[in-house]
Amino acid sequence: MPKKKPTWQEKLYDSKGYPKVEEIKGGMSKKWGSGTVVIPAPIEVDQLMRRVPKGKLTTINEIRQALANKHNATIGCPMTQESSLGSPQTRQKNKN
Repeated sequence: MPKKKPTWQEKLYDSKGYPKVEEIKGGMSKKWGSGTVVIPAPIEVDQLMRRVPKGKLTTINEIRQALANKHNATIGCPMTQESSLGSPQTRQKNKN
């Protein structure tokens, strides 16, 4: 029997050892420079998004910066924030 695919909610609460703060190195340093990067837990991204007042706007870059500040890192990981957000349709469906 095939393994059941985790739901959006299950992924949200599965932190898999995150958040982590790591040194920026390799190919990433060419684009982002030196310092540290925070790789957040999905629930952290969700909590920040839920604090945005209805009718207001926030950007992925603002979320990344808030997470970097929280964890004393230079930047927030640009890849994990986007994957943690999920599709707007999925978020709306799970909000109700």
